[in-house]
Amino acid sequence: MTNIRPLSTSLAKKAKLELGEVPERIDQDIAVLKDWISSQPHLKARVDDQLLVAFLRGCKYSLQKSKQKIDHFYSMRGALPELYENRFVNERTLTIFRKGGFLRLLKPLSEDGPRVHIVRYPVYDMKEFPLVELLKARNILNDIELLDDDNAVIAGYIEISDVRGFSASHLFHFDPLIVKKIATLTVKALPLRVKGIHFINVSSTAQKFFNLVKSLMPEKLKQRVYVHPNYESLYDYVPQECLPKEYGGTDGTIENIIAALEEDVLRYKDYFEDELIFKYLNKNRIMSKPNIRSLCDELKKVAKEELNEVEDCIGDNIEALRDWIHKQRHLKARTDDQFLVAFLRGSKYSLEKAKAKIDYFYTFKTLMPEYCCNKVIDEKWLNILRTGFYIRFPVFSNTAAPTICLSRYAKFDFKQYTITDLVKYQFIIMDWLVNNDDNVIISGYVGIVDLSDVGLSHIAHFDLNVLKKGRMFLEKGAPGRLKELHLINCPKEALTLISLTINCLNEKLPMKIHVHKTFDDLGKYIGKEHLPVEYGGTNSSIEEIIAQTEKDLLAFNDYFMEDDQYGVTEHLRLEKRISTESLLGMEGSFRKLSID
Repeated sequence: MTNIRPLSTSLAKKAKLELGEVPERIDQDIAVLKDWISSQPHLKARVDDQLLVAFLRGCKYSLQKSKQKIDHFYSMRGALPELYENRFVNERTLTIFRKGGFLRLLKPLSEDGPRVHIVRYPVYDMKEFPLVELLKARNILNDIELLDDDNAVIAGYIEISDVRGFSASHLFHFDPLIVKKIATLTVKALPLRVKGIHFINVSSTAQKFFNLVKSLMPEKLKQRVYVHPNYESLYDYVPQECLPKEYGGTDGTIENIIAALEEDVLRYKDYFEDELIFKYLNKNRIMSKPNIRSLCDELKKVAKEELNEVEDCIGDNIEALRDWIHKQRHLKARTDDQFLVAFLRGSKYSLEKAKAKIDYFYTFKTLMPEYCCNKVIDEKWLNILRTGFYIRFPVFSNTAAPTICLSRYAKFDFKQYTITDLVKYQFIIMDWLVNNDDNVIISGYVGIVDLSDVGLSHIAHFDLNVLKKGRMFLEKGAPGRLKELHLINCPKEALTLISLTINCLNEKLPMKIHVHKTFDDLGKYIGKEHLPVEYGGTNSSIEEIIAQTEKDLLAFNDYFMEDDQYGVTEHLRLEKRISTESLLGMEGSFRKLSID
C-alpha cells in the first residue's frame, strides 16, 4: 500500500477527469516507477511515494513522460549546479523568505483550483542577494510544493510577478542564460503546470524585464502570460478573497503568509540536508536502442524529411505509445517495437494520430472478423497465392523506392473462393508488409491493377459494402500510404468496377489514380527495373515472386497463429462505442477519375 495523502472529493474528481487518475492503479504505477529508477545506473533518485505520485499526476499518468521528467529533474542538478548545490535551510535562506520576495498564498484559487504565488524580485538588493541565490530559494519552494501541495500538483499554479520598484540595477543582474535555463527547468523537469503568469505594476524599465523573460519562454508558456494595468484587471483571474490585504484582498497579510511559509520550509529542513546523496551520474547513463530493423541511408533520409523521424527519439516515442496502449482498458494490442514504429512512421510521428490509427487498426479487426481473423497460413491461402492474383514485387535494398503491388482480378477463381476470401488474402499480405517492409511504411506503396480479361462475371462479385470497409481501413487503420494507383488493360466492362472503386475511396486518392492505355504510358511512372519480366521488366518473374512470398508467409505464420488474441472490447471503451454502422457512416466527398 502506497503512502500518499488522501485527496479532497473535488481534487480527486479533478485528478480523475483531467489527469486520468485511477486510484486503484496508483500503487501499480508507483511500483513501475520505482522498478525503473532502480534499473537506471545513472540515476540516484528519491522514491518517496508522495514525490513519485506528483510526477505521475504532473505527467497525466503517462509512465513514459514521468520517467523522462524524473530523469530531467535530476539531470538539471548537473546542468545547473549553481541552483542546486548546498540548498540548505539555514538562517541565510530564511532571511530570503522573510523579506517576502516569494509568497505562497494561504489558500488556492478554489477548493480544487491552482495554487497562487506572488514573486517580488524588487524587494531584494541584488548586490547582497545575487540572482542565483534567489532562484535557489525559489527551487526550494518548488520541491516543497511537489511533496506538500496537492492543489499545485493537480491543478497547477498561477504566478503573479509584482515588478513595482524594478530598476535598471535589477535588470543588470538578470542573466538571460540563467533565465533561459530556468524556463527549461520549468517545462522539462518540474511536474507542476503553469496555468498563468500575471505581471503587475509594470514600469518602462520593468517592461524590458518582462520582454526578456517572455522572449526566453517556450511558445506554449507565452500564451499564458498577461500584463495588467491595474489590480481590477488582475481580479478577473485571481479573486480578492485569495489575495492578501496589501493587494486589495481579504485573505490575511503578507506577514501572515511569510510566517506560514517559514513554518513549511523548516518542516523540510531534513529533506534538503539529505539531498546530497541524490544525483545524476551521466557517465553511467545507458542509452537503450529500440529493437527495430536498421534503415539504409536513403530510407533514413525520407523518414527524417517526410515523416519527422528523429533517430535518437524513436525509443522514447515507442515507449510512449506502448505506455498509452497499456492504459487502454478496451484495447489489447501488440507492443513489439517494430510493430509500433510502423504506426509512428505511418502517422508522421504524431503520437495522437498513431494512437488513433492503432485503435482503428484493432477496432476494424474486431468489427470485421470475416476479413481479419483466422488468417493462419494453410493450403487454402497458399492456393490463392499461387494464382498470382495479388503479389508484391521485390524491393531493391539500399533504395527508398515505394513498394509495388500487382492485382490481377481475372486470376482469382470466384467459383472456388468468395469476395471475402479475396479481401482477407489482401489483409494477410498487408499484415506481412506492415511488419516486414520498411519501404511500404516509409515511402508508401504503388498499386498496379491489371484488368485484362475482367468481365461482367467478375464485376458481379464485387460488393459496395466490402469496398467501403476496405477504404475505411486504409484511411483510418493502415500505417502504409497509398501513393499511386495505376490501371492497365482496361476493357469497357471494367469501367463499372473502376467507377465503383473510385466512389469508395477517400477524396485524396482519385488524384493519384491513372488509367493507362498502353504499357508505355505506365513506363512514364514506373521504370522497367521495378517490373517483373512478364510486364517487360527485369525484376524477377511472377513465378519466382510467388515462390518467395510463400516462404515469407510460412515463416511469418507464428504471427497469424497468435493474432486472434488481439482486438478491442467495446463495452470497456471509455469514450463513445464504435460500431460497424458508425464506421461506415464516415463518408467523404469524391472526385472524378482522370485518364492519362
